[in-house]
Amino acid sequence: MDETSQNILEARSKVVQSLEKQAKKMKAISHKVHPPAKVGDNIIIPTPDVDRAKGDLRNVIGVVLEASDGGFYKIRTQHGILQNYIAEMNLISAHKGFYWKKK
Repeated sequence: MDETSQNILEARSKVVQSLEKQAKKMKAISHKVHPPAKVGDNIIIPTPDVDRAKGDLRNVIGVVLEASDGGFYKIRTQHGILQNYIAEMNLISAHKGFYWKKK
C-alpha cells in the first residue's frame, strides 16, 4: 500500500472512533434530560395529525407494561393493550398518575 492510501485508512478509522464517541455522549445527555420509562410509569403518546380527525384527542394516555433493551415499550391504555411496541422517542413522561398498577 502506498502512503496516501494508508493515510486515508487511518483518517477513516479516526473518524469512526470520533463518531462513536460523539454518539455515546449524545445518548448520555439524552438519557439525562429524558430518562427512560420504567414499568408502571404513566406516559403520553402524541397522535400524529394525519392519523386523527379534528375531533379526536391529540394524545393517548397509557401505562408501561413491558420495556425492552432496545428502547421499545409495550403500552396499556384505557381501551386495552397496544399491538405494537412504541419507541422511546415517541413517548412523553406524564408527571401525574393517570392510571395505577393493580396490586
